[in-house]
Amino acid sequence: KQWYQRRVAITAGDTPPLMKKYGTGLHLARDESYALHFSQSRDIVLCEVVVANYCRGKPGDTKPPVSEDGSPYQSCVNNVADPEVFVLYDVMCVRPKFWVTF
Repeated sequence: KQWYQRRVAITAGDTPPLMKKYGTGLHLARDESYALHFSQSRDIVLCEVVVANYCRGKPGDTKPPVSEDGSPYQSCVNNVADPEVFVLYDVMCVRPKFWVTF
């Protein structure tokens, strides 16, 4: 199988319309059940991810917004209190660990 390419550029066209709710970027799910909802296969890649500082994403986000103190966020989420969906804009923050087929 072909593994994830770290050098992939994330563009608006790469994000499926249903997932643009929290921004345009690389969407990762905390739970496999959510990830499989968008998959046409029974494969998932388990990854280590650096999410750092995050905020709630918005549909028009093409990069993380800047916080009130002027520092940039590194990622966006669906719910700040209990995130299930993470939107990343830098693929170098993702390290694939395992390919799982079931």
